[in-house]
Amino acid sequence: MIQPTKDEIRGWLSEARNELRSERFRRRLLEHELCSAKRALGNAVLKGQINVPIEKLGELVLKLQKESETEEADM
Repeated sequence: MIQPTKDEIRGWLSEARNELRSERFRRRLLEHELCSAKRALGNAVLKGQINVPIEKLGELVLKLQKESETEEADM
């Protein structure tokens, strides 16, 4: 079996690091966009521009809270 050279291993590690950085950047960007969308939607609901029943709004808030807690536990 032929073993990879140190240069090949370094190249693979470099590629993996770059991919991880880009994934982190994309995730942060998407999380920021999601947060902005939630804030805009919440403001529209509070201003009465969007009519959402109280029960449905409560369910959405609980779901978002559970997702948030799950993400924090995963980190």
